[in-house]
Amino acid sequence: MMLPSKEDPACWTVQRLEQNRSLVRIIDVRNWEDFDRAHIRGAQWCPLDSLEEVSRSWSADQVVVAACGKGGGRSETAATFLRNRGFEAYSLCGGTQEWLNGQRTPGEA
Repeated sequence: MMLPSKEDPACWTVQRLEQNRSLVRIIDVRNWEDFDRAHIRGAQWCPLDSLEEVSRSWSADQVVVAACGKGGGRSETAATFLRNRGFEAYSLCGGTQEWLNGQRTPGEA
C-alpha cells in the first residue's frame, strides 16, 4: 500500500504520481473532447459513466489515480466509487491542469 499526500489522504500530488508512475493505473474521467485536447501521458480515458463497466477488468491489486480537469469533483467521485469496490484509489490534486503546468518548459505560456 502506498501512502497518499499528507495534506489530503484521498489525493495524490503530481510529484507523487510521477514518482510512482510505473506502479499505478492513471485514468482520466473527463469527456472525450477534453481528454483529446490534452491529457496526462499514459492516462486511460475512462469517463465516469463507463467506470463501473471498464473497471471490472482491472486487478484490484493495482493502485488507481483518477484525474479530471482541475482536481476535485469528478476525480474524487471516481476514486470514491473505486474504493467502495475494493480498489486503492485516489484523485489527483490539481488534476490534469496541475500536471500540464508541471510539464511546461521555461518560456512556455
